[in-house]
Amino acid sequence: MKYGSTGWIHLLKENHWKSQCPNCKSIFPSNDFKSYYESGLDDRGIFHKDSADPVFLVNTLYPDKGPDYFVDDGTGYVDKNGVRWSFIAQYNHYGVWVDIHNIGGTNNGLIINGLKHLSEAYVYTGELKYALYALMILYKVAMVYPDMDLNEYMRLPGRPYRNSDGFSLQGKIVGCIWETFTARLFCYAADAVLPVLREYQECVKEFLSELVPVDADTVLDTIVNGIVREVYVGIKNARIAGNEGMHQAALAIAAVCMGECDESKEWLDFLFKPGKRVFEKDPVRSTDAYSTGCNVFGVLENKVNGNGLGDECSPMYNRLWMVEFARLADILSAYPGITGTKYDLKTHPVMKKMYKSYVPLNLDNDFIPKTGDTGKTGNPMKIFDGDNLQKFLWQGYEATKDEGILDLFNLSYPQAKEGKFGYIDVEKPEEKAQLLQAAKDPNLPIHERSHNLTDYGDALLRQRTRHGCNVHMYYGRTKGHGHLDKMNFEIIAHGMNFSPDLGYPEY
Repeated sequence: MKYGSTGWIHLLKENHWKSQCPNCKSIFPSNDFKSYYESGLDDRGIFHKDSADPVFLVNTLYPDKGPDYFVDDGTGYVDKNGVRWSFIAQYNHYGVWVDIHNIGGTNNGLIINGLKHLSEAYVYTGELKYALYALMILYKVAMVYPDMDLNEYMRLPGRPYRNSDGFSLQGKIVGCIWETFTARLFCYAADAVLPVLREYQECVKEFLSELVPVDADTVLDTIVNGIVREVYVGIKNARIAGNEGMHQAALAIAAVCMGECDESKEWLDFLFKPGKRVFEKDPVRSTDAYSTGCNVFGVLENKVNGNGLGDECSPMYNRLWMVEFARLADILSAYPGITGTKYDLKTHPVMKKMYKSYVPLNLDNDFIPKTGDTGKTGNPMKIFDGDNLQKFLWQGYEATKDEGILDLFNLSYPQAKEGKFGYIDVEKPEEKAQLLQAAKDPNLPIHERSHNLTDYGDALLRQRTRHGCNVHMYYGRTKGHGHLDKMNFEIIAHGMNFSPDLGYPEY
């Protein structure tokens, strides 16, 4: 796909609810949805379709095509071939709520990115204005979050609103897989700014008075009930359910945000409770699901192999396991009484294997195997390539003292040797920089021997020189973001991949 699976350009300026096709440059939907939406808002800013004025459901962009051409009332436009086009739903998902590929950025995903930036700005600066705006967004989100149910859209014929639901038809704002990120980021923001409601009650009341007359206690109750408690509800009914580690991390941060109490302890019990996701046929929802437990120890001890990788084929998706379990370990350490117990995942022996799992997958310093859904075809890629991952890679070094992790860190984040780290809560950056400076020169080959990862199923043959000849052959499972080309091999030499695997086709 030339523009990828999410290539629509969302025209967010002044929020006219329009998206543009990057190929033909046409704009959709054809009607004035902004006016339609605003005509259906109540005094709290909540949309009610029954109150919206249908006069705005008419094609105004392409008058030669008829009054109904590409008109969307929020449920999509059905063309003459019976294909439903989800213009507003896509805009709402990627433009307004969350674009998973742009978390922490400034384009798309206005609500999630806004909350992330505002709450972090408050934590780092202490300036109250950032917390007040974050609280305003959280309060509005909490009014609608409990009623969010993606299934109402997904169960329509043809599954018109393609989403990250793993074909389960479950989710809330977005598909159940990406909903784990949404829920986690809501709770991160709430954990950062909810204390303001106790310390600056009058400031909160005055600030929100222009939106709705409400006091700080009401705001607190609304956010706790409408977001924090809803995470546990959503995980139990499997509307928040991702790859291993993702929903577990979301529930853990909800428990930390809730604070030490009987209720949050119940959530942590469910977090470690053996269980699985169960699917059932439903006459209304088509497919329904629920979870019997998040099974943290069961996943670590039964699904992670001897090489420290999960049951995915794709190295990139296995990285997701490592990162999310590392995140889970980090979150749990903030809950009172966890550190030093069996629930302290930072010291779990399988977690230590996961931390070290990506060191042998590096090829000629600049490449990793493009097995399954990993990266883009032929492109060099370091598996740790975002500043948001630095903390967990370093967390792995602290837990294992494996020098290979230092070498991988230097390759992925060369600026760290100068004490410049990509996360704010770094402790003793000067000491960390000294350790990195003493590690292997990143201009030398990171590995001086070959590896055969027998549990994962990848043999990596290396020449002991930079830009020498490197060959890897994958012989493992093909399920789990995998491709049906077992025994495929890639040749990497002279700084190029001469026989690249397909990678992630839709990206």
